[in-house]
Amino acid sequence: MEVNKMKQPQNKTLYFVFIIALFLLIPSMLVHAGGAKIQAELDECNEEKAALEIKISELESANQSLQSQVDALESEKADLEKRISELENLIAKKEKQAEAISEEAPDPMIVSKTVEEQIQEKEAEIIQLKMKKDELEINVQQINKEIAQLKSKNQALMSEISDLRNETNTIQTKINSIMMEARSLEVENRQLSQRIKNLSAEKQELEAVVSGFERILQERDDLMDLALEKIHEALKEEIQSGRVRIFKGNLGITLDIQGEHMFDVGSVEINAGSKVILAKIARLFKDLDNYYVGVLGNADNKPIISPDLKAKYPTNWELSAVRGVAVTRFLMEKGDISPEKMISMGAGEHQSRYDNDTTDGRGNNRRVDIILLPRNVLAEVIIGAELK
Repeated sequence: MEVNKMKQPQNKTLYFVFIIALFLLIPSMLVHAGGAKIQAELDECNEEKAALEIKISELESANQSLQSQVDALESEKADLEKRISELENLIAKKEKQAEAISEEAPDPMIVSKTVEEQIQEKEAEIIQLKMKKDELEINVQQINKEIAQLKSKNQALMSEISDLRNETNTIQTKINSIMMEARSLEVENRQLSQRIKNLSAEKQELEAVVSGFERILQERDDLMDLALEKIHEALKEEIQSGRVRIFKGNLGITLDIQGEHMFDVGSVEINAGSKVILAKIARLFKDLDNYYVGVLGNADNKPIISPDLKAKYPTNWELSAVRGVAVTRFLMEKGDISPEKMISMGAGEHQSRYDNDTTDGRGNNRRVDIILLPRNVLAEVIIGAELK
């Protein structure tokens, strides 16, 4: 017994689920990664901006404190300058009084002690007032020095505050840029979400198609296994002797009848030996439901030369097609097979299975392949083409 099995189609489910998973997961992963990166940058910028604003607030508070000190010193300076002015006026007044006393006095040689004492008192008062004035002027100078230092420090703080504000504005510009990028990413995310939704729907449709495809494959395999079992039982002797070879392919089971040439050269008449085997096959097929029976006529590679024969069959295409029809009609008659289950075709010399360089090989190529196809194999072909 010899059964040649062609390679079965691989299960597509895992492949398609993997592809769909990639379509679903990668965009969302990219969006998530991009969003996380932008959020991290935004958080970092906001923290830096908040820290700068706190520092600016502290510097402004320090600046206000310095300004208050400057204002207090300016006020104190103004008071001192006012007192100095008052002292200067008082000194001038005392000096005039001393001069008046001196002018009103008689000859200096006879100046009375009382007048001299009055003058000395005035001069002492003037000296004390001048000393107090000098002291106040020293205080004013010290205050001016402190004011200058405070103003210098204040100017430095104002410069630092200006630099920090510029840095804050730069960070705010960066934040605005990040926010724009985030909004753009949000739009892209919505688009990707819609795409994922669409792909999910497509995934469900594909899974349904794949599920149907697998069910059809399983039904096909079950039907072919059942048919093979019955074929081996009915044609046990022919298979063991090598007169019938069986090929199990993706689409069905092919029966190749050997041992005798099914047709003579240029003939469409089935030889007697082949009719015996075909009759067994016809009876077998009658009991097999849910199958189509395909008959593929073939020819050797010798062109048709006889004028009479060429008038009937211009090429091996026509000759092989008529051979296919001849076997089809034989199977229908002997097996009472419904025409709706039969498919007849011709392949010319283009499906040679044996060596056309030998007489025996050419004789075996003048054959008809009988193919048993499960009824759902057509659906399998269509769905399989869609999946590919």
